[in-house]
Parts: sequence; C-alpha cells; structure tokens
Amino acid sequence: MYVVGTTQEEVGLRGAFAASSGIEAHVGIALDITLANDIPGSAGQDEISRLGGGCAISLMNGAAITNPKLFDRILELAEKKDIPHQVDVLPKGGTDAGAMQRIPGGAAVITLSIPCRYTHSSVEMVHKGDIQATIDLLAAYLKEPGSMDFNL
Repeated sequence: MYVVGTTQEEVGLRGAFAASSGIEAHVGIALDITLANDIPGSAGQDEISRLGGGCAISLMNGAAITNPKLFDRILELAEKKDIPHQVDVLPKGGTDAGAMQRIPGGAAVITLSIPCRYTHSSVEMVHKGDIQATIDLLAAYLKEPGSMDFNL
C-alpha cells in the first residue's frame, strides 16, 4: 500500500500523475473535498452533496469515472457498517483519481470526499461528522478481508 500526498491537483492533477506513474497500482482511492452547495436558495440539482450527510462516495467527476465494482463494494461496506454516506456526482472539476486512472495500466479508482461549503474561499466549512464518516469508511475498507484483492 502506498499513501501519497500530492500538490497541483487544481492545475492538471500534476502531482498525482507524477506519483502514480511509478507505482502501477491496481486500486486508487483519492481523498478530497466536494461541493456542498446546500445553501438556502440553491437549486436541488446544484447541491452535489450536503453537510452532515456523511462521506461523499464519488460515482464520477470531471476527471474520473469510478470503477463500478469498487463503487459497489464501498457502498455496500458503508451500509453494512452503518457509516453515514451519500453518492457524489461532480459534473465539473476533478480529483487525483483521474490521474491514477489515466496512467498506463491505470488503476480502478474511487474518490471519497468530505462535503465542503464555500470551496476555494477563506471561509470553507465542513461538518465534523462528515470528516469522521470519511475516516471510518476508508479505515473499514482497508480492514475488510479481500480489500487488497485486486480482481475488480
């Protein structure tokens, strides 16, 4: 297992491309934030995620499409362990999962995100429960028998 902290995600996933190119991972899990546009007056289709709704499990974003088997495995785990969660579809923008997926021999990827209001501002806001749910879901996946079985 490799754990990598990257930079330059906002300008082309540069750090993730550099880190992923030498690893040849079978599975890649990106940790990020996602938009929580659940503010008064917003249209429902613009919400993406909600504060207090738990870990946002990404189905897709502007840079990556989640591996369906990995998505199902993590969603079932969240439900089995009663970990608060929501499904995230981010139509614009992307996460480092896109770089992990696009390298030669690309990995099966997923992004686990913490919902965040006022992203890219000086007053970003997250919910402590969503942070904990994201930690709990990642830890549960890594502890799950077969999680490192890469026959997705």
